[in-house]
Amino acid sequence: MKVLDLFCGVGGLSYGLEEAGFDVVAGVDHDEDVIETFNENHSARGIVADLKNTTPEDFDEEYNIGDVDSVSGGPPCQGFSNANMNNGDDERNNLIFTFADYVEYFDPDYFLMENVVGILSDSRYEDLLQRFEDMGYDVAYENMLATEYGIPQKRRRVITVGSRDISKEILDHVSTKDSPTVKDAIGDLPVLEVGEDSDMNAHTAPNHRSDTVEKIKRVPQGGDMGDLPEEYQLKSYDPERHSCCYGRLEWDEPADTITTGFLRNGSGRFTHPEQHRALTPREAARLQSFPDSFKFSEDIYQASKEIGNAVPPELARRIGNSIQIQDSITTAVQNQGIAD
Repeated sequence: MKVLDLFCGVGGLSYGLEEAGFDVVAGVDHDEDVIETFNENHSARGIVADLKNTTPEDFDEEYNIGDVDSVSGGPPCQGFSNANMNNGDDERNNLIFTFADYVEYFDPDYFLMENVVGILSDSRYEDLLQRFEDMGYDVAYENMLATEYGIPQKRRRVITVGSRDISKEILDHVSTKDSPTVKDAIGDLPVLEVGEDSDMNAHTAPNHRSDTVEKIKRVPQGGDMGDLPEEYQLKSYDPERHSCCYGRLEWDEPADTITTGFLRNGSGRFTHPEQHRALTPREAARLQSFPDSFKFSEDIYQASKEIGNAVPPELARRIGNSIQIQDSITTAVQNQGIAD
């Protein structure tokens, strides 16, 4: 099955679909840096294009995409996110309709869209679902917790799928309820001190000031700034608003949601379970289910954006497998009908 991946980033969704047997013909993003990383890891074309300001007709004519069986993508979701206080005026929120424009033009048998949970409380999502149904798709969506799909991370995302047949059955067969831990994911990686590099791509420890390291040393596994003596707490610290500030991960639990801010201890629960530093990009990538063969930018700050914004490949692989199964069932039923 041929797939066009829109708003692809570095291609976490593409990678998972490829692992499920899909043929990704192109990944598209407006960011030249992430497309450079995409091209490093995929045989598919990485295309730099501003989809919001390019009609599907002009895009297809310029890049000669042709027929595809599926359109996938994760339109930028920051405007819907809790971190952005569900900013309804954020113009990026309307990119879900750009995604729909491309689905309508390419008219695939399937589509797959990923977004944050905040989209469920926005009326535009209802409008989007109606538009897909008006195109003739059976549409289903699921608020998915990554730990139930083989990913060592408590990440929640809304997956929306559409097909010409029964979409709900696609999502019904994705979860296996297995829940790997932080230790399962990163326990075997080389120990690194603050600011230390390694021979492994993206396994570079961020630098911290000495006073930051002193704070980190005093936080137990599963703890956060609230566990520090008062003299080490930030003056602005509010346990209600900053519940995971300087939070340390636990070996025997999944990680919290990996965001683009995982290099900064103050941004969330991103401190290594034992080592007195924030996560390296490679550790975060493993918690996102990327294999070590996937290469990220050598600039750790660029890498943190690439990883934090990505769709976990394992989630994409499982959804892709389910689509393949549903497609096989649909084809068999159609063939049986012809034979009868």
